[in-house]
Amino acid sequence: MILLAADALLLAVHAVHLVLRRWGAEQNIVTDFLLNTVWNGQNDRSVVEIWGYLQLATAALLLFYLSFRQIQGYAYAVWALIFLIMTADDVLEWHENIGAVFSDSRSDALVFGAPAYAVGQILFWALVAAMLGALLLLAHRRSSPATRRGSTQLMAGTVLLAVFAVGVDLISAIVMETMGRTAYAVTVYIETIGELVFMSVILIVVLRLSTQYRAGKKHSSDLDLVS
Repeated sequence: MILLAADALLLAVHAVHLVLRRWGAEQNIVTDFLLNTVWNGQNDRSVVEIWGYLQLATAALLLFYLSFRQIQGYAYAVWALIFLIMTADDVLEWHENIGAVFSDSRSDALVFGAPAYAVGQILFWALVAAMLGALLLLAHRRSSPATRRGSTQLMAGTVLLAVFAVGVDLISAIVMETMGRTAYAVTVYIETIGELVFMSVILIVVLRLSTQYRAGKKHSSDLDLVS
């Protein structure tokens, strides 16, 4: 609940920032603070974005730990790799760079109603998802039943995250081309909500898996003492 409460606070500040930027306000210390671009969740290196990817990086580190400590925890190692790649992509802007190359080659024309740069970004993630998905499937099949259950929960959270990070992101690009900046800002805000909330959900799932592992180890130790 603490993670989701932090999300709600940051998203509220983001909303206030957008309103002030769109309609303006009397200049004072408070409005100057809220108009700082670090509160705009659609910007790279914003507070919202950094908070979200800190959660993913934390989830990745915990999953690496679980993959080594838990018997046949192979799927957790792949999930850790997936979340680290997602974090690295944000820092190094891989999909943005691929989108820019695709846009240059297409002269920024529309492709299936979407800007070329957006299609390039989606193609990049489709290729990455195919490779990592194959690796995850192999690891999932070789993992223990407990690990497979946890992996399924992580899959659910990641799919929902992708709906916003990829699906709504594509919609926002189309909206920008067809409906203008206000509609675009609303769509991007919805995208930001979904991304941040499901990053938190993923970390919550990982924390719960870690708690279950520790509880199981403690139970085994207690049984050893009794015997």
